[in-house]
Amino acid sequence: MKLKKIASLMLAGVMAVSMLAACGDNSSTTTPVVPPVDDDTTTSAISAALNDQLFSKQADLLSFESNSKLASLLDRIAEDDEDFEIRDNLVSGAARPTLLAPGGVNADITNIVNAAFNGTNPAVTMTNADILVNHDDNRAYLYVYTVDGSMQDVDQIARAVMNGVFGNGLQDHVYEVAGIVDGGTIPQPMDYEYKGYAEMVKITNDNSSDTAWVVAVLVEQHAVSNT
Repeated sequence: MKLKKIASLMLAGVMAVSMLAACGDNSSTTTPVVPPVDDDTTTSAISAALNDQLFSKQADLLSFESNSKLASLLDRIAEDDEDFEIRDNLVSGAARPTLLAPGGVNADITNIVNAAFNGTNPAVTMTNADILVNHDDNRAYLYVYTVDGSMQDVDQIARAVMNGVFGNGLQDHVYEVAGIVDGGTIPQPMDYEYKGYAEMVKITNDNSSDTAWVVAVLVEQHAVSNT
C-alpha cells in the first residue's frame, strides 16, 4: 500500500514536470499574430486603364496614379441633397465623352474644385483647354469628364477620356501639345516634368435612373528650373 502511494506521488510529479516543460516550450516558440499586409496600391482602376492607352514615350512623359483628394472631390460631386443637386445635369450631358468647362453651368463643380484644392502648390485650375508650354511656372490642370454610364469596361472608359470627341481628349490637350502623339515620335528636350492622377465615380439621375461616369484627371506640370 505504501509502495502504491509512493508510485502515485512519483507519477504525479512526472506529469507536473511534463506540463511545465510543455508550457515553457509554448512560451518560447509562440509567434505573435501578424495582421495581413494591406496591399494598398497607388494605382486606381481608371489610372491603370489610362496608362494602358499610352505609348511608351507618352508614359515616360506622363502616366497616372490614384489621388485621395481627387477621390474625395468626386465623392462630393456625386452627392445630391437639398442644397446641392448637379448629378442630373452631369448625366444628361454624358451620352458622348464631355469635358466640362469651368464656371457657367458647371459653377458648382468649379467651386468644389477650388475648395478641395485651396492652398495647394501648384494651384489647381479646372480647365477644358490645352496645357501651356510657354512659361516657367509650376501649374496643375484639372480635367473633369463625363462618360456614358452604360460603359462597363474601364478600358473603354479610359479610351473615351483619352481620345474624346471633337478634340477634347487628353491626347489633344496634353500629349499632342507636348509633341508626343505616337510611338514613332522622337521626344525633344523637355522644359517640364509631369505627374498625373486620375479617379472616377458613377452617378445616377434621380428621375430617369440613367447613369454617367465622372472622371477627374489632374496633370501637374513642373518647370524643370523649379524642380
